Amino acid sequence: QAGYIVDGIDSSPAMMSIANVPATVRLRVGNATDLPVLASSVDAVIYNYVFRYIPPNKGEKVMKEAARVVRPGGYVIFTDFNLPRLWPRIPPLDRKIRGIWAEYTAEDVVDLMNRNGLRHVRTLHPPFSFMLVFEKTS
Repeated sequence: QAGYIVDGIDSSPAMMSIANVPATVRLRVGNATDLPVLASSVDAVIYNYVFRYIPPNKGEKVMKEAARVVRPGGYVIFTDFNLPRLWPRIPPLDRKIRGIWAEYTAEDVVDLMNRNGLRHVRTLHPPFSFMLVFEKTS
């Protein structure tokens, strides 16, 4: 949408070099536990299908970091595969593949975000996925 600045942040310079994004998207190398943006400075933080790559011991820091950088009235959105629904149908999955969701349920994420000033406003269930939407209240 006109008037918005979109930053794409990834920890891998190699992935950034092959990213296929519009010229209006600024690509920056960064880490989800220490985003290269000021506190309360962005309208939204969107994590699409990245949490399975976050080590379980870093999940809480990633969620707190999202709460830190979004401005009051802004949104934090988590979308990832709904692996817990698929686990019974798939032979045991490697813990590395499951990432953060091996440690946190969606309810745990909602509780943690609520404790960090983000109000859970919606849960959506696209096919094989889930989306948690939070709004920063203060």
